[in-house]
Amino acid sequence: MVNDLTDLEEVNAENIVRLLEQRFIQDGKIYTGLGPSVVMKVNPFDSAVKSLHSGPGEPHVANLARLAREQALTTGRDHSCMMTGESGSGKTEATKVYLNELAGEKYCANKSLQVQLVDSCTLLESFGNCSTEHNHNSSRFARWFELVADRSSGKIVRGVVHQYLLEKARVVKGSETSANFHVLYDICESFGTTIDDPTAVQQRASHFNYLKNRIGKGSLKRYERMETQLTRLGVQASEIAAMERVLWCILHLGNLEFKVDPANDATSILSPDSGHSLRCVSAMLGIDDVQTVSDLFQKKRLKMGREFVTQNRSAAQARDSCDALAKDLYSRLFVWIVSVINKSINPSNLGGGANTVSLGILDIFGFECFESNSFEQVCINYCNEKLVQQFHDVLVRTEIEVCQAEGVPSGAVGMEKEYEKAQKQKMFILNGIDNAFTLIQDETRLGPATDKSLTAKLLKLRLGDDNKLTKIGGGNHFTINHYAGTVTYNVLGFLEKNKDEGPKEIADILVEQSSIPFVASLYNDETPSKKVGGKAARKKALGVQFRDEFQLVAKSLASSEQQFVMCMKPNRQGLPKVFQEQVIMRQLECNGTLTICKVRQSAFASHMPFPAFVEQYRFLTVVDPSKPDDLKAKQMAQEFSRTLFSPNDMFVGKTRVLLRQDARKALDKALVEKGSSAKVIQAFGRMIVQRTKYNKLVAALKIAATKMQSIARMYLACLQRLVLHEQKQKSTRATRIQTLVRMFLAKCTLSRLRAYSKMKKMEFNSAVIVQSAFRCHIAFINFQRKIALIRWRKRKDAAVRCIQRAARTWLLAIRQRRMAVYEEKAKARRAAALAGMAATAAVA
Repeated sequence: MVNDLTDLEEVNAENIVRLLEQRFIQDGKIYTGLGPSVVMKVNPFDSAVKSLHSGPGEPHVANLARLAREQALTTGRDHSCMMTGESGSGKTEATKVYLNELAGEKYCANKSLQVQLVDSCTLLESFGNCSTEHNHNSSRFARWFELVADRSSGKIVRGVVHQYLLEKARVVKGSETSANFHVLYDICESFGTTIDDPTAVQQRASHFNYLKNRIGKGSLKRYERMETQLTRLGVQASEIAAMERVLWCILHLGNLEFKVDPANDATSILSPDSGHSLRCVSAMLGIDDVQTVSDLFQKKRLKMGREFVTQNRSAAQARDSCDALAKDLYSRLFVWIVSVINKSINPSNLGGGANTVSLGILDIFGFECFESNSFEQVCINYCNEKLVQQFHDVLVRTEIEVCQAEGVPSGAVGMEKEYEKAQKQKMFILNGIDNAFTLIQDETRLGPATDKSLTAKLLKLRLGDDNKLTKIGGGNHFTINHYAGTVTYNVLGFLEKNKDEGPKEIADILVEQSSIPFVASLYNDETPSKKVGGKAARKKALGVQFRDEFQLVAKSLASSEQQFVMCMKPNRQGLPKVFQEQVIMRQLECNGTLTICKVRQSAFASHMPFPAFVEQYRFLTVVDPSKPDDLKAKQMAQEFSRTLFSPNDMFVGKTRVLLRQDARKALDKALVEKGSSAKVIQAFGRMIVQRTKYNKLVAALKIAATKMQSIARMYLACLQRLVLHEQKQKSTRATRIQTLVRMFLAKCTLSRLRAYSKMKKMEFNSAVIVQSAFRCHIAFINFQRKIALIRWRKRKDAAVRCIQRAARTWLLAIRQRRMAVYEEKAKARRAAALAGMAATAAVA
């Protein structure tokens, strides 16, 4: 399967479409290469297919980004990649894949920077993308990512984002098939969860005139993700709350309705049903006086000399002033979001001095042609004209380099004149649009101008020697023949859109009287479309400002190594696995691929490697089969250039044979003419070859049959021997198994007997032990009793002896007392006797 269009032998529209369809439908491959620097993507409308990643050799957006990073770090040259295609062709997803590969975790200076770079993509989608009939996530602005990598470390150290042409008119104008920006629906899904305000601004999307009757749907998950991303980017909670107030203010501005004053048709009065929305707008803007806010829309303040006078607005003018403020607020809020991203992803502490390289990603609108085309389409198609010019320059230069690498002399490729003619015509158109931007700016600034007078002056501009802007479709229309087709533009509103001015008197009041610093800060800059990160420039109209800024981007692209991702829609309905050739063909015309094919057809249309050339055309001449392919190709080329075509129509290179269209046709015609004869000769030759092969095959089969029979018998004998051997082995194994089983059973029986004997012995010993213990216990009790008796007897004998001792002591005492008394009495008697005797004696 061919992975690259340059590998096709013949590059034309039919072959390109056929290859894209084959890869998309049959192989499920959405990427196809167009040289080393271009990848063509067919949107699969299937998230499962989008998540697939091809191998290193396959064309893929991630491989393109990896190649850009490696080459930039190696060579030191800046690289850039342009995402082109219609709305719904997959540019946003391709940008994410490219950015995620460049800003992978291991390729960023720190984890925080990597997260912030990835967050910046989805954050810009919330504020700059919307749903359309065929694309649920359509980008309504152009963006230029610029990442800076440090060559010494190989890491991304900072980045910056530039935004262009935000379609702010979508805030106030839409249809059933085209929704408003995602964030306006998402914030309606968040009420009651993140908003707690006494003004009761919580309402559904169906309540707001800017949102109802449209196809958009809000997502609470997406809104919460947006808040989380703002927090990671360093935004304070107070600033997020102030931003939410501005979004609510924008929605309620759409609900303000004005009626004609019955007393004066030139003045307006506020509808009674709009009182709640007016109070909400006043609160959200930070102006306490509701009447002041009402006067902002119903009255116009004019400066007369040194004084200001007021002039009443009609109901339509008052409504237009509300829309103007809503658009201006949203535009300035979007610029603030971009400034927050740039402040976060452009840190000053990650180094990266002079030894750095830049990696840019440009995601821009595709070519647009509607029933009614206005000033925005002029700017968008101008961008595409410029980018296709650079795209052609890169691819044609690549084609010339391929031819020169094969050895083609400079100037002999054959596409230089056609290429210079095509580029000259593009330059005429670009210069004409440049002059148109300048003319529109002059008409905007100088004196009173009308759309009719502007149209008359535009029709005088020339787009080259023989081309000029063509008048068509009425007095306010003109036509430009772009490379992708003719587009008719309606001049109505050009002057007003080119001014790109918000309501100045309202902005002055907001700066002076708003009590919310965030609202006042949105109007500090002179213009909301001022380039973020740049220096203040002189006030320019939108067209000239956009032209100058984009020319700087184009200059940066041209000075870098350019890559392209060409995104295409396989069908208009957004259905998976549906490939419509006419839809793809139209997009190939718009992105310039078919122009490149036409230019290449004028040069060497066919690039055939030597083996393929020899294999395809070897029947037209006689060559030595022993020679290598390069010598065969040179010999064949010399023969063909003498007999079939001019030598200038063929060139034998180093690895390929390069053929012009005439030479390829002549060779194919010669093949057709000799085809019938060749077929007969080939058929006869094949018959002889096949018959010889058949005879050899029959002889070989006989020999083979004999050998097969011998081998079969040997096989059967070996098989029988193996069977007997297997049976013997089975018997031996059975006997061994039975022996082991019996041994095992005997051991089990022995073990049980031993256990039983041991158990019985233990039971007997236990009885003896119990009886012995019992007897011991009885003996011990008896012994204790005998001891107690002995002790009792000893105590009894001792007590008896004690009592006896006491009794004897007592009796002895009594006896002694009695003896003492007796002796006392005896002494008394003896004394008395003695006394009597004495007395007797005395008497005597």
